[in-house]
Amino acid sequence: MGGSGVASTALREAWAQNPAALPFAPAWHWSSSAGRPFGLAELTSWQCGGGLARKNRGLALAAGGQGIDLCRETTLALAVGRAFSNGAAFGLALRRVDIAIERYGSASTLLCDFGGQLRCSAELRIGFCLHNPFAAAIGRCREEIPPSLQSGIALQLSPSASLSTDLYFEKGLPLELRCGAEQLLGEVFALRAGFSSAGWRLAGGFALRFRRISVEYGMMTHSWLGLSHQCSLCFHPGRR
Repeated sequence: MGGSGVASTALREAWAQNPAALPFAPAWHWSSSAGRPFGLAELTSWQCGGGLARKNRGLALAAGGQGIDLCRETTLALAVGRAFSNGAAFGLALRRVDIAIERYGSASTLLCDFGGQLRCSAELRIGFCLHNPFAAAIGRCREEIPPSLQSGIALQLSPSASLSTDLYFEKGLPLELRCGAEQLLGEVFALRAGFSSAGWRLAGGFALRFRRISVEYGMMTHSWLGLSHQCSLCFHPGRR
């Protein structure tokens, strides 16, 4: 989906994308994913987590990481979300980030993210997520981790087609446009496509959705770094 979807209620990794979507997740859910950005083993990434949703509330615990030997980043996260009767939902995520650099040292810090969503109609939702709003620093040199803001809309064009458009801003970087679309082909198979203005990248993928398990694959291009791949497995025994 090109990195878009901050206003969607179907976020597989809402703890990282927008914790306000947690109340809309299946009653019980678990997911894991692995990726290789630009085909480089040194940048191998992984995520796994699970959660539950009850009575307009959602909770998730998750872990993720990137890198192997030279530089490793590991994240542990706790996220909560609450939906209200007026169509609004809000969420908060706390993340502990540890960074280890070979022959240099390691450091850790605590980050927080705050997100919200609003149902404007049956077809339209708007959302935002503010990552690291307090610009936390890490290490003895107090290196600042840049805050970022992602906001956008999610539009249900038909029962089988959806569209999302986001704007992403990170301190020190130009504004980025992210777009994504999904088309259901039957009850099981879904096709996805996306675009990001950062590097003019294109994305594509598919999902196989069964009653209790979903399998997903996505890829994204880069003009000179090559392809990035990601595979995901989602388990949702407790649907709403």
